[in-house]
Amino acid sequence: MLNLNLPKLNIESETLGIWFQYNDKISFKVARYGNVEYIKQMLKFREEYQPMLDDKKIEEEEAKRILAEIYASTILKDWRGIEDSGKELEYTVENGKEMLSDERYRDISEFITHRAQESSNYYEEELVKTKKK
Repeated sequence: MLNLNLPKLNIESETLGIWFQYNDKISFKVARYGNVEYIKQMLKFREEYQPMLDDKKIEEEEAKRILAEIYASTILKDWRGIEDSGKELEYTVENGKEMLSDERYRDISEFITHRAQESSNYYEEELVKTKKK
C-alpha cells in the first residue's frame, strides 16, 4: 500500500460523518458529499426518476423531497440542540428530510452542504507539508 505525501481521507469519517458546530447550542454530524452511500442512492434516484423528470411526469417539488431524503440519510447523520416548539427533537431521517425540504431553513442546508463538500474536513491528518525543491 502506498503511503504518499498527500492528504489522506479518513474513510470512516467520510461515511459516518463528523461534528460541526453551527452555534453555541447546535451542531450537525455531516458525512462527506460523494461518499459511497450517497453515490449509491443518487444512482438509484437517477435510474428511477430521471426519465420521469425528463418527461415532466414528476413534479419538481416531489423530486426535491426525494433528494432531501437522500441527503438526510447519507449526508446529514445527526444533530444536537435542535428543538421543535421548545422540546429537543431527535434526529431521524424523516426529521432531517423535513428540515432540509423547508425553504425557511435553507441557510442551515447550505451550512451542511458546504461542510460536506469541503474535502479537507475529512482528511486523516492536516495537509501534509512537502519539501520545496
